[in-house]
Amino acid sequence: MKHIPALFVALAATIFGLFSCSHADDWDDDSLIAKNEVTLTFALDLNSQVLSRAAGNRQLTSSDDWQKVSSVRIYAFRSASETGTYTYYRPTDDGMPLDYIYISDFSGKADVWGDDEPNWEEHEYVSGTLKFADGWYKFVAVGRDDIDGDDETGATWNLATLTEGTTTFENWTAATHNAGISCGEMFVGCTSAVEINDTQRLHETIILTRTVAGVLMYVENIASEINSTAVRSIGIVRRKHTWGLNLTTSLPTGSESSFAADGATLVGTTPAAEDFVVKYDIPTTQAVSNGYYVNLGAGGTDAHPNAVLRGSFVTPQAASAADCTMNFVYLDASGNVLKSMDVKLADDIATKTPLYPLLANHIYCIGRRNLENNTDEPIDLGELPDNYIMVVGSWQVDVDIEM
Repeated sequence: MKHIPALFVALAATIFGLFSCSHADDWDDDSLIAKNEVTLTFALDLNSQVLSRAAGNRQLTSSDDWQKVSSVRIYAFRSASETGTYTYYRPTDDGMPLDYIYISDFSGKADVWGDDEPNWEEHEYVSGTLKFADGWYKFVAVGRDDIDGDDETGATWNLATLTEGTTTFENWTAATHNAGISCGEMFVGCTSAVEINDTQRLHETIILTRTVAGVLMYVENIASEINSTAVRSIGIVRRKHTWGLNLTTSLPTGSESSFAADGATLVGTTPAAEDFVVKYDIPTTQAVSNGYYVNLGAGGTDAHPNAVLRGSFVTPQAASAADCTMNFVYLDASGNVLKSMDVKLADDIATKTPLYPLLANHIYCIGRRNLENNTDEPIDLGELPDNYIMVVGSWQVDVDIEM
């Protein structure tokens, strides 16, 4: 896939909704009857680097701030007053309620991208019979990469069921399908309160921001044995994790899963698939030289043929109270941990912080790989201290990472 070589932080996408309200035929005076015709026009700002292309869970392989969506849906929440409670609302289209407004032009495209593209893609949703009741509204736009249109096959996210008149704007949540920490890329944006009636003409902007975090693992010189036991996998785990997300705040929510108690050693434990942030299984026939796996062909470059590059989008996580945020682990053939190292934040070199949240729209990099600035520096596991790895980096600020 070809990308524009530029970095844009904070903004993920900009969608403009032009609400053109005209006098409709006389409807029942009940305020809940949808009676105002609305035409919606949406434009995606390509300069924000969102790829509106084919679905398929984009792989995270660098710290470049590239983004991709293959499904965009707009949901409405209505209140009788500007400061009241906003609950889920379904407008009607030709008399039929719509669960959401689906912008089909973001779906089903080939994976092509480059400077020859126009600066703007204009996508229209036009229906002379789309109607809203009088009232105040907040619109929520959700852009996802794990589905294509209405096809939920392979989806990593379950959005909580919306009940009209009951589900509130503030409490709408999503959760990963398998209760795991890894997930697909997702963007969410909300409008402020806007009024719709038969005299209003509105122009609203929705800014979508990535609601998930990213973790990139780029390491080389992986030991073939730990204490005379063959290393068959490596990875990054989180001792405790939640798998829920508040869609309008991008904050973690829900119960917490744990495979090891705070302070307990991870050696000898067996993390489940959902506990892994990133994992790489080493082929049983992989060549070994001087005690390290060589020529892995797992994302390394000509300069680093013994490197493994893997990344994942993950649900945001709060900092645990008495725990390390993430651990790098070596595993045997049965998935048991042979060795564990804390993954510590390098913002403060003096303290080497082990406790930090995983924030939405931030990337946490173990090793340096950035295609835009030609950075190619995996962490050399053969030269690390025995008890920690350093990580730093953020899409929000700057992806030039110091280790």
